[in-house]
Amino acid sequence: MKRCLAKKRDDRYTTATELAGDLRAALGDGPVARTSGLAASRIEAIRAQTGGPETPTQPNPVIDPESPTITTGRRMGEAARQVEAEAAKKALEAGAAAAGAKKKKAGLPVGALVGVAAVLIAVVGVLAVRRSGSREGEKGVASTPPAAVQATPGAPAAPSPPVEEAARAAAPSPAAGEVPAPEATPSPVLRKTQKPKATPPPAPTAPPTKAAAAASAAAASPTPAPRVDATYNVKRLVKLNVSPIQARVFLDGKYIGICDDWDGSGGGALLYFFGEATHRVRFAYPGYRDLVVDLVVRSSATEDKVEIEREMQKGSPEGPLGPSGELRRPNYRTVGAAVFNVDPPDATVTLDGKEIGPASKWASEELALGGPAVHEVVLSAPGREPLGLRILVAQTAGEVRANVKEKLKKLN
Repeated sequence: MKRCLAKKRDDRYTTATELAGDLRAALGDGPVARTSGLAASRIEAIRAQTGGPETPTQPNPVIDPESPTITTGRRMGEAARQVEAEAAKKALEAGAAAAGAKKKKAGLPVGALVGVAAVLIAVVGVLAVRRSGSREGEKGVASTPPAAVQATPGAPAAPSPPVEEAARAAAPSPAAGEVPAPEATPSPVLRKTQKPKATPPPAPTAPPTKAAAAASAAAASPTPAPRVDATYNVKRLVKLNVSPIQARVFLDGKYIGICDDWDGSGGGALLYFFGEATHRVRFAYPGYRDLVVDLVVRSSATEDKVEIEREMQKGSPEGPLGPSGELRRPNYRTVGAAVFNVDPPDATVTLDGKEIGPASKWASEELALGGPAVHEVVLSAPGREPLGLRILVAQTAGEVRANVKEKLKKLN
């Protein structure tokens, strides 16, 4: 190290090879300038400078060039020499760069010290690798069997087998007549399989009843489109002239009386519509097939009043029939209100099947009635015969208020 860090250039190593020789000798525990591990040309140069005796020539040991150990050592040696050559080249380049730098009088530049230190580290690493390879090679030569064939000088080196082939070649060969053991194959891993869970049998279901089967069949079957027998376009007024005259009339699904109530004569009135819309009228009566008519109310219609004059056909009704029995013509008509003057005053008033109080209540207070419709009214009192009345409510009734004046007969 002192020689590497000498201030004068002449006192330092001139080449990296010279430094490598001394380091190699130092690692081998020998004096500096020993020739152990150097090339033949370098050995002769050192002997000529030091005047030492020539290195005795030792007979080449008998080796097997195809031995796995020899080929492995040879490869390691070649790798070490290649690394050494690259390190020496880098060292020369670093030395040349350091030599060209300007030196200061105070001492060696810091860049030169760093370069020398890098060279030393590289050379020490190369020598360590080389020494390890050399020891492996010596062990391989010592373990070579005596029956090995001596390598022919000048013959090209045999190609190195792959690592797998070298390991296979290094394995001991089976003796004569010995059957080599088969290679162990990994045994399959047995996994515990789960047994499928038993599925319980489905619970028995009771057969569907006839009513349930009919209901499900009705739900599954699509609802047929309603049948329309006729369509009329009108602006406001409609007169009903349908046979039989006792046929019940349903306007947009709501019962409004019988056909004779809406003929415009004999106590009847006409149906009055305002606002543009489409209404459906259904006529129903026992023993007859329903008659369905659509009324299209438009201000642009050519007719202000139309008459529905048709006869119902025998058959079965297709919907509700309304009140049973034969109904009389309306007793009273009104646009929408009614008052009651009944004897006795405490007689009970029933409107469309619902009691609404004593008649005296509606003597001073008007009873509001909705239309178009015909309402069924029943007057009853203890000891008196009940009396049924029909009150028609329509815009064409002609009476602003219906004044109901009735006297109930006493029971005999």
